[in-house]
Amino acid sequence: NVTFCSNTAITFTATGTGATNYEFKVGGVTRKNSADNFYLAPAGSISDANLVEVIVTGGGGCTATSSLTMVENAITTVGTITTTTSTICSGEIPGVINGSAGAVGGAKTYQWQSSLNGTDWSDIATTTGVFENYTPSSPLTQDTSFRRKTISTIGASVCEELSNVVQITISTPPTAVLKGYPSTPPAGEVLATASLTICAGASPEFYASGVGAVAYQFFAGGVSLGASSTVTSFTSSSLSNGENITVRTFNAAGCSSDSNPIEIVEQAVPAVQFASSLVDNVTFCSNTAITFTATGTGATNYEFK
Repeated sequence: NVTFCSNTAITFTATGTGATNYEFKVGGVTRKNSADNFYLAPAGSISDANLVEVIVTGGGGCTATSSLTMVENAITTVGTITTTTSTICSGEIPGVINGSAGAVGGAKTYQWQSSLNGTDWSDIATTTGVFENYTPSSPLTQDTSFRRKTISTIGASVCEELSNVVQITISTPPTAVLKGYPSTPPAGEVLATASLTICAGASPEFYASGVGAVAYQFFAGGVSLGASSTVTSFTSSSLSNGENITVRTFNAAGCSSDSNPIEIVEQAVPAVQFASSLVDNVTFCSNTAITFTATGTGATNYEFK
C-alpha cells in the first residue's frame, strides 16, 4: 500500500528491461498508454483504495503487470479559527484564539503560525503553539496574523492543510496635549512641559486635547483627580507648589497616552500695608493733594486705582 495526501499530484514511474510500452491504469481505467515510463496523476484524480497498475510490454509483445494500492491520508475538516479580541493596544497580550476541531484520517496534530506581513509565516515555537486553541503569551506591538495547520500522519506520510487567517490589529494610541492657564484663558498659556506660575489660592485652568482621543483623565503628582470622561478641562484652587499636572487620553479602543507634565510654581500673595498722608488716612479737605503709600512684602509692582 502507498499513502498519499489528498489533492496532491502524484507521479508514477515504471522501469522495465527491454520495455517498449507502458500502460497505466487507475481503478481499471487506462490513463496513459505510450512509450513513456511515467504517468502524472493530476491532483484529486486518485482516491482512497484506488488500484494503480502499469502493464509493461516488452519485445515480442510479452507483458508484465505491477500495481499499487493507494491509501488516502485525508484531512476532511481543517477547522476554523476565531478570536473575540481582534483589536488591542500596543504592548498588550491578545486573548485566546479558538479553533474548531479538525478531522483527519491519521494521527492528528496542530501547528500554529504567525506572520507580520501575511506572506512570510513562522511556526509558533511555544507549548501552546501545537494545541487546538492558541493562547498567546507575548505582547504585540505590530499587526500580526495567525493561522493553524491541521496535520495528519500515517506512517511516514505527513499531510497538512491550513485554516483561515485571523489578524490582530494594534490600535493607534491617541496623542495627548495639555495646556495650562493661570486663570481664565487665553492669557498666560503654557504647554507641557513648561511650568505654570500661579498665585497662592488661585484656580488655574487646564485643557486637554489629542488626535484620536475620546476621553480624558487628569492627574496631579501621579494621583488621579477623577475617572476618565469626555470633559476636556480641569480647574482647582488647592494645587500645591511643585505639583505636576498631566492628562491621560483614551481612544475608542481604550488605548491611552500620557501627556508631558506642567509643573505648578506657586507664588505667595504679597502682604500689603496701605496708608495716606491724612491724619486718619481717609478724611480729607476738598481740593487737597493727598499722598497714598503702599508697602508689600515680596511686591514687585504697585497699581493705584
